[in-house]
Amino acid sequence: MPQLNALCTCCEREGRDDRRDDYDAMHSVDVGAAGAKPSAQSSNSTFLGMFNLSWIRCCGPREEKSPKVMDTRTNSMNFNRSNLITEHYLGDSMTIHDRFDITSKSLGAGSYGTVCKGRDKATGLERAIKILRKANIKKPQRVAREIKVLKGMDHPHVVRLYEVIEDQMNIYLVMEMLSGGELFERIKEKRQFSEAAAASTMKQIFSALAYCHERGIIHRDLKPENLMYATQDPKATLKVIDWGFAAKCEASHVFNSTVGTPYYVAPEVLEGRYDHMCDLWSAGVILHILLCGYPPFTGAGNKEILEKVRKGKLEMNPKYWGPSRVSPEARKLVEGLLTKDPAKRVTASQALSYPWVNMGEAAQPMVSFSAHRAAAEGTVKNFLAFHQQNALKKVAITSIAYQLRSTDIGQLHEFFQTLDKDGDGCLTFQEIHEGLNKFQVRLPSNLMDVVEALDTDLSGQIDYTEFIAASLDERVYQSETACRAAFQAFDRNGDGQITKEELKQVLATMKGGDASTAASSCSKKSCKDTKCNTHGLSAPAIEGDLSDQEVEEFLRQVDKNGDGCIDIDEFTEMMRSEVVKKSGLDKGSLDPRSVRLAH
Repeated sequence: MPQLNALCTCCEREGRDDRRDDYDAMHSVDVGAAGAKPSAQSSNSTFLGMFNLSWIRCCGPREEKSPKVMDTRTNSMNFNRSNLITEHYLGDSMTIHDRFDITSKSLGAGSYGTVCKGRDKATGLERAIKILRKANIKKPQRVAREIKVLKGMDHPHVVRLYEVIEDQMNIYLVMEMLSGGELFERIKEKRQFSEAAAASTMKQIFSALAYCHERGIIHRDLKPENLMYATQDPKATLKVIDWGFAAKCEASHVFNSTVGTPYYVAPEVLEGRYDHMCDLWSAGVILHILLCGYPPFTGAGNKEILEKVRKGKLEMNPKYWGPSRVSPEARKLVEGLLTKDPAKRVTASQALSYPWVNMGEAAQPMVSFSAHRAAAEGTVKNFLAFHQQNALKKVAITSIAYQLRSTDIGQLHEFFQTLDKDGDGCLTFQEIHEGLNKFQVRLPSNLMDVVEALDTDLSGQIDYTEFIAASLDERVYQSETACRAAFQAFDRNGDGQITKEELKQVLATMKGGDASTAASSCSKKSCKDTKCNTHGLSAPAIEGDLSDQEVEEFLRQVDKNGDGCIDIDEFTEMMRSEVVKKSGLDKGSLDPRSVRLAH
């Protein structure tokens, strides 16, 4: 099958995508007819097999096999973290209800299906399950885009995808459970936000957008209904959801498909020529509503609203926008976001540098210097301990970290934000070094080597999950719930055993990531310094995946009974085994009671 990409709508038009025809042919079969059921073994007859989501790429070389990169750093471990998100078809002997207790009440409706609450029977963890009926999927490429985009993101303000399951009738996206409701609901309740609350809200949105836009991803339907809070807490983390309209293109393509919602759509989308800056217009509309309680462009119906949006003439009534109601700094940002010319519009990264955007932090209760120092000392201690773990255990801990919510990890989430000075949801090596130095922590001489080795996907930065995994106290990842959650990521078919083939699937590209995602000089696209030491590493040498012999060695180390598989008891024993060498630092560890796996 040719590796045509299924992300950028512009790229799709460059050539005919045969998978569209294959999918239509597959679903022209009467599912009630004898022999019409797709086989669990024949993945190419399923939606997941048809789109082979593990290799869908965008706007890059169309080779059969992407080159791999090998990291030559000491005691490093690199792998594709998206491999932890499983995709599998349920055979005739299983249903989704064998895996999850699903409530009949819908939590909401997404762009292509309903969302229900589910409890994983193996771990007891709560999940949001987006149910997509295959018969109703008119544009399968759109579903493929949503899955691929979510698999590739790792940000504290983007909803997480944990698993993709398919049966004869449906696709199930098993996602992070967000119980705090939509931003839209809080707007209806409050009518308008204080400037401090609005700034805090927008900083989280800008952070997510800066991260996505740096990676060529456009949401294309940003609105309060697609922003959800993790909990009911007034200061809960806000996350961007519903990526069904998302698009990705690493080239400089201009999109022309009209998508979005009338109040929030950008003028250039209506004109049929737009890029990622359309998301900033939508963010400007949201900020406008937060500050004054109504959208900037209104009308008796969609036609009138869209006509006003198309003109893009912003009028700010002094009754609501006078200096006694809204500060000049806030008004300036609204005007910068709702600038009709996208080239002159404020970008997400620029917005994050606005003093007004950061005023929400000043309104938060101050954390004492001693508390920050204790967090910093604990982070260094756990970094060193993580560095000494074997590679398989590091992947397992990373899997646990990926499944932890911001509400589960307490101080770690807050300390990550403290270190993240530019607010983009990733940490540069300089941010980590300067942050730890600021709190007067005794730093070992090899700390930066340790920190660089945490960059398991070779992005040139420390992503959110990479930081959390390396910072976890061992009492967290040694819990029974955590071990079972990690075991599931390796046990691809759910039979209670991890085979050599399953191990190989998860550890694919362990020696290196996709060369297209490695930094050629600096990980920041905006940085032109070929010798930059601030943002990331230069790309290492090219190398292949793990060999069968290497995978067998990982298996042998854990397979105590020698049956050629790893069961849950053997896996748990590995997770609870001691590291080779303990860190010399023994003070300041974060209290593990502030870190938990939510049920």
